[in-house]
Amino acid sequence: MRRHQLLIMFALGIFLATTAGATTAGAVPVHTTQLDEAFTQFWQAEDTEQTAAAVQAILDTGATFDEVHQRLEAGRPYSDNVDTGRVDLTHRTSDRVRHHYRVLVPKSYDSARRYPVRFYLHGGVSRPAWRKGGAWWSGYDRFEDPDRISVFPSSWDSSMWWQARQAENLPAILATLKRTYNVDENAVHMIGISDGATGAYFFAFRAPTPWASFLPFIGHPAVLANKRLGVDGEMYPRNLLDRPFFIVNSGNDRLYPTQRVIPYLDLMQRAGARIAFHPQPEAGHDTSWWPAEAENIRTFIAEHQRDPLPDRLAWETERTDRYHRNHWLLITELGNADHETDLDPLNSLESPPSLGLRPDPESDRGVRVLKVTPGGIAYTAGIQKGDVIVNVEGQPTSTLDQLSQVFAAVANRGAKLRAGLLRDGQRHELEMHIPAAPSSTTEAFAHDAGSGRIELVRRDNVIQVHTQGVRRYKVLLSPDEINFDRPITILTNGRESWNGLQQPSVETLLEWAARDHDRTMLFGAELEIEL
Repeated sequence: MRRHQLLIMFALGIFLATTAGATTAGAVPVHTTQLDEAFTQFWQAEDTEQTAAAVQAILDTGATFDEVHQRLEAGRPYSDNVDTGRVDLTHRTSDRVRHHYRVLVPKSYDSARRYPVRFYLHGGVSRPAWRKGGAWWSGYDRFEDPDRISVFPSSWDSSMWWQARQAENLPAILATLKRTYNVDENAVHMIGISDGATGAYFFAFRAPTPWASFLPFIGHPAVLANKRLGVDGEMYPRNLLDRPFFIVNSGNDRLYPTQRVIPYLDLMQRAGARIAFHPQPEAGHDTSWWPAEAENIRTFIAEHQRDPLPDRLAWETERTDRYHRNHWLLITELGNADHETDLDPLNSLESPPSLGLRPDPESDRGVRVLKVTPGGIAYTAGIQKGDVIVNVEGQPTSTLDQLSQVFAAVANRGAKLRAGLLRDGQRHELEMHIPAAPSSTTEAFAHDAGSGRIELVRRDNVIQVHTQGVRRYKVLLSPDEINFDRPITILTNGRESWNGLQQPSVETLLEWAARDHDRTMLFGAELEIEL
């Protein structure tokens, strides 16, 4: 009898063990199921209230930082069942103003791919508001591409590209796209024509974080210095540090001729912008040159992916309610503090050097020299009255306009330029030496409001910060750049502001993920430094 009972108990034990093993192998743990449901709620949240509830639901599961970070890095699930082709949409800004925009989505859209995005900002924004279906761009079809998403927002006299409504509108459009389509967050580029180009400059100066590069065509950053146009705030050239630009201006442009724009481009380069300048000497205020430059544009965009977590940043602002963030840096309070750094304002336009000659305006096969000014660049180079200048650095100078444009485009301070000329029918080549010092300087942008400025560099877990006019700032720390197992050191103006361990937070991670909609820019902690 006892042997029989033992056999029954043994068989029951095997059955229970086998059943338990099957449950472990085949069923989803309660924790994972709850986290799945909470993340579904998070991805579907449409406002701050729903987002807050979803964040709390994720926190309630007790998920670890690494678990949540892994899911955010993988991103939301995307569907193939979305609108493709030409899609007309509307976004209302916080003041309830409707902004129409058009999106071209590849008909072959594949939700498993990450798609680059191009925003196209049109010109002529001083007209009345557009209606749904309006043609603020002509020839949409030429922008269709199976490998990218193209976006065409609208702007008008009450919502110009450089005003607060558009500063809210364009990022909101991008966020909507990220919720619906699998967007490559590091390949979102902004292209602008005329007023749209000025808009591209505005976003580069004031709100650059989401954008990989800026392509302003036949525009002028000086428009942003005109307060009568309702420009929202002040422009600080140092904010362009490491920003890539592909810029086109035309020699015969009645509004923004190349020669007038070049001093601003020189300032931008001195401030750290990375500029590919493609002047069009013969073109006017038009885009007739676009087909010839199309391959250069494509190559530039392909070569300029955004670095979402750059190791060095610079930012200046006169306000802390908006335009106060650059990637992982935020200025949260303005005001003077002890031991500030005296930072170069970098706001001066330097007049380009003058050749120092009087040309024959009627000459059309090279520039015939009527007079040479003693002591000028031409005089020092040995150019004489009667010479005909036919090229500078190999670029033809058939007319006076061409000479002015080519010279201004290549005449960097301290450079040596080769000039080809005809003298008594014989070809000669002379070398022109450009003075290292500018002939004169003026301020590019008026700075009437008190501003705060920060420049910083991160090396591993050490962040070196220099400030001017800042009382408080915040740095966002990403587990992709910071080792949270080691102490973090922040040095501000040569003094230690923070040194110690910082525990990453799931709540912080979710808060910034909900704001940025960006799988490549996730922050596990934030440190606010008071000076």
